[in-house]
Amino acid sequence: MEPSRSVPRLLIHPPTHPLLSLLYVPLGFLIALVLAYIVGFTANRLPHPYDYYVILASTLIALSPILSYVNVIVKELESSEELVLAVEYVSLYGIPVPIPALVKQRRKLIIAVNLGGAAIPVIVSLIFLKLAIDLLGLGVIVPYLIAVMITSIVTFWFSRVIPGVGIAVPALIPPLTAAMVVSFLFGVGLIPGLLAYSVGSLGSLLGADVFRLLKDLDKLKTGFASIGGVGVFDGIFLSGFLALLLTI
Repeated sequence: MEPSRSVPRLLIHPPTHPLLSLLYVPLGFLIALVLAYIVGFTANRLPHPYDYYVILASTLIALSPILSYVNVIVKELESSEELVLAVEYVSLYGIPVPIPALVKQRRKLIIAVNLGGAAIPVIVSLIFLKLAIDLLGLGVIVPYLIAVMITSIVTFWFSRVIPGVGIAVPALIPPLTAAMVVSFLFGVGLIPGLLAYSVGSLGSLLGADVFRLLKDLDKLKTGFASIGGVGVFDGIFLSGFLALLLTI
């Protein structure tokens, strides 16, 4: 048995169909421009130099569609045994005759982290959380964690594994949940909107991806599982942005 590799490696793979994935690049720039416009429009509510937090976050958001092609492989392991049909050939008077048989085989499972769909949303979420803490104080942390947990649980509840494809969740569930919870805990406005972006992104990532993978990894029936990658990137990418729009 080949041992698992402990050194991370890069795998370049589109987050969805190659033609559809081309839409993510202009979409990323569009979201970044809209986010920058929102911040500029409410500049009097965001004291200098905190506006640079959002400039940095906007740049990362704009890069996330491109980086969604990059997956960092963190683990290779053997999944459960399954029966597969194997065919052997025997020669009968010089004619090859197929002999089918069921054999047990272990599928190798590669677990990776998608840069655009997982790493970037986490970094942007932490930037917005740091901004909120600087402006509102440490009292933000506990209700923020509560909002992330509620959004994660609701997203997990509505997520479903599609064998051989990935994980599906209704697109509006994470942003609506994040927006409602954040509005209840923090009110509405620019800072609650940025917190909603953070909560929506992390809630979608944890609920529809991490928690679901931990529970139903074998149900995927695939050899490649990317956190924030195939079938999930679009949800994570848009959940935070929609949650922001619903909260400001």
